[in-house]
Amino acid sequence: EVRAKCDQLLNAHMTIFKVIIRTLMLSLLSVRAFQSSSLRALRNISMMAAVKTEYPTEMTEDQRYLFDLNGYIVVKNVLTPEEIKKCHDAINKREDKMIERAETALRNAVKGTALYGTGPGRKDLGGVLEWGEDSRIFKSILAHPLLTPYFHGLLGKGYRMDHLPFVIAQDRGAEGFQLHGGTIDYALSS
Repeated sequence: EVRAKCDQLLNAHMTIFKVIIRTLMLSLLSVRAFQSSSLRALRNISMMAAVKTEYPTEMTEDQRYLFDLNGYIVVKNVLTPEEIKKCHDAINKREDKMIERAETALRNAVKGTALYGTGPGRKDLGGVLEWGEDSRIFKSILAHPLLTPYFHGLLGKGYRMDHLPFVIAQDRGAEGFQLHGGTIDYALSS
C-alpha cells in the first residue's frame, strides 16, 4: 500500500512537472532580450550552490532524436522533493481560482473521442509568475541549468515567453490534452 501511494505521488509530481515544462516550452520563443536575464539567473544559481556542479550545455543527438520521435523528453531530477512540494503548495493555495473548461467550445478534445474523457473539463490557473514569493520556484525553471540546454536546443539561444505560463489541472476522467494545432489526423478531419 505504501509503494502504491509512493507511485501515485510520483506520478502526480511527474504529471505536474510535465505540464509545467510543456506549458513553458510552448510559451517560449527565440529573442535575445531574455538571454541576459537568463545568464544573470544562471550566475545567481551557481553562486548559491555550495558545490560546483557541471551541467550539460547542449542537447545530445540522442535527446534530440527522442524529442523528435515522442514530442517530449523527460528530464529527471530537475526539482528536489522540497521544490516540488513548493509547487504543489503554491497551486493548492489557489485551487479555488481554477477555471474549468466546461463548455464544449472551450474543450480541447472532440466529443465522442477518447480524449474527451468521461468527467469534467480540464482546469486552468493563470498568473503563475505573479504569485509573489510562491512564483520563485516557477521562475527558476525558466533558467534552470539542467533545462537551458533543451530550451536552447529546441527554441534557439535567447528565448523569451510570448505569454505567461499557466497550470493545467485535470481530475479523474477529465479530457485529455492536445498540443496547439492538434494531431495530423485531427487536422485532416476538420
